[in-house]
Amino acid sequence: MKSYILFLFSIFCSKLTFCQTISYPINMDSTIIQIKSLYEGYGKIFNQTDNINHFGRLTNFRLSEDEILLVEKIFAEQYNQVQQNDNRTSHNFKPCKRVYQKYKKYYRQYMGYIDINQNRMVMLYLLNFTQKKMANEYFENWKEEPNSGTGYFYSRNVRKFKINISQKKLLIP
Repeated sequence: MKSYILFLFSIFCSKLTFCQTISYPINMDSTIIQIKSLYEGYGKIFNQTDNINHFGRLTNFRLSEDEILLVEKIFAEQYNQVQQNDNRTSHNFKPCKRVYQKYKKYYRQYMGYIDINQNRMVMLYLLNFTQKKMANEYFENWKEEPNSGTGYFYSRNVRKFKINISQKKLLIP
């Protein structure tokens, strides 16, 4: 009996490490989220009605909570492999043991769209908020529009990834 209880307890504990809860910290705004178990900042879910068409996509969609958690899972699981296999990043890439730890102070922007092959795709922007004062200045509109600026600050503080959630695959655009 004791071993059975220990077995159930170990399964319960292992499940807890994979359980993430999405919260909505701003009343009346279901597009701003927090996943405290993964990162310290906030995420922005762009809606299907947001006029964001600079990816040449056909149709926008709003991600569900399950899709957001799947995006985060794919990102963490495939990050090292994708970075190592991309010739733009592989030359100075050092594998990261804890991807969530590395990006815990980065705010997220999630933009869902259907590509020409009918795959459900997500553009994931990671915005570095480690230095909040500077980040608030450069990313002042992070809740309203995707941050894809150019120049030194943006090259150092914005990471962009494309996730094919239909095929569960992480890509670097």
